Amino acid sequence: MTINSQTVPREGDLLSRSQTWLRGNPTLDQVKGAFRGIVNQIRKGDLVRTKVVEHTADALTEYYVDRGGDLTTLPSLDELALVAEATPVAHIQVAEPDYGSLYPDVPVGKPLSREEKQAAISNLKSMLRRPEGM
Repeated sequence: MTINSQTVPREGDLLSRSQTWLRGNPTLDQVKGAFRGIVNQIRKGDLVRTKVVEHTADALTEYYVDRGGDLTTLPSLDELALVAEATPVAHIQVAEPDYGSLYPDVPVGKPLSREEKQAAISNLKSMLRRPEGM
């Protein structure tokens, strides 16, 4: 079976199939494509990152580097985890209230007496009453 970015074997036999495939001496581009295929499957949630997947990634990486491939051109499973942690799916930021318009830049007036408060409340109540007949 050929492993590439379009066809990734099931997780259970991923390592053994990858090792068999590597014995066929694939090109560096093919190995890079297979590695990217595994990373893409993990990103999509089609493949779970287990020990088998990690061992498979290690085998592909070792083959790639031993044949002269540049390790920095391969995606990293650790970077994949960091990306997932950095961009939480269901995290919602709580907005801070804006109190700017509640506190005008004018000095506070003197406190009202009890009688003045009662008069102000009565005045408000009279404004809120329904018109007669409704």
